[in-house]
Amino acid sequence: MFGIAKALTQGRRDRKAVKVLYEIVTVQALDPWFYNEIGIDSGFTGRFDLTALHAHILFDRLRNDANIPKRFSQKLFECFLGNWDFALRESGVGDMSMSKHIKRVTQGFFGRANAYAKALAVPGAEDGQAALSEALKRNLNLGQMQDAQLRRLVSYVVGLQVSFRQFSAEDLRAGRLDLGKPSQIAHIGARKLGLPEGQE
Repeated sequence: MFGIAKALTQGRRDRKAVKVLYEIVTVQALDPWFYNEIGIDSGFTGRFDLTALHAHILFDRLRNDANIPKRFSQKLFECFLGNWDFALRESGVGDMSMSKHIKRVTQGFFGRANAYAKALAVPGAEDGQAALSEALKRNLNLGQMQDAQLRRLVSYVVGLQVSFRQFSAEDLRAGRLDLGKPSQIAHIGARKLGLPEGQE
């Protein structure tokens, strides 16, 4: 009896934490820094691609922590999927074609996640940066981006990984996550990469 009550209580806590983590990641991906300073397109596709990038880095952090159950990550993914469904409906997609659009969005997310995972796994600072740069250019449609902007985005992604790792499994399962401003995270990544001051 007590075990069931404990499980129900943890389930409620997980649902609350999932909602908070989703909102934090989504708000972070909508920060004007990405669109005004980095030059990412602010339309639906650009915002989705950037949210998918943040989601992948977070899921990678959750997946590699033995203290975070898989069901927690699954609930978080379902939260993202449900809100993408809502966003598509808000943009005018009807019920008849919704399943096709959701399938396309899901495939797009996993395709991007796979590309980022491969790039981030490349050994060596220089080769790793090059691989990540290519993955970001391809998946965020950044063909016209200036080198300095792309370098700042690479620094941001590396800094985001570092930032997520600073929070314990207990913090994440409680929805305690404070990422800070993107420019600050880019500075963290630049230090991690050994870039000179002002080169993030």
